[in-house]
Amino acid sequence: MVSIWNEYRKDKPKESNDYLCVILLTEFKGGDYVIEQAVLKYDVGTGGFNCDSGTAVLFWTECPNLPSYLSINEVLYGTKME
Repeated sequence: MVSIWNEYRKDKPKESNDYLCVILLTEFKGGDYVIEQAVLKYDVGTGGFNCDSGTAVLFWTECPNLPSYLSINEVLYGTKME
């Protein structure tokens, strides 16, 4: 799967869903910042992501279809851990 990053200011999601986002985390007191990735829910009704204060979405893309992994018990014994 090829992911295309969309710039949030220019191209917002068209439906409410979870998206993989590049986010900017700011430290207001010291002026420091960190760029991270996170899965955030977008709400078409409010026109924004569910961000904490001090968090800004820079880019977003569809969430990749990640493989689901079996637990070691399922691999060895064919049973799920409860």
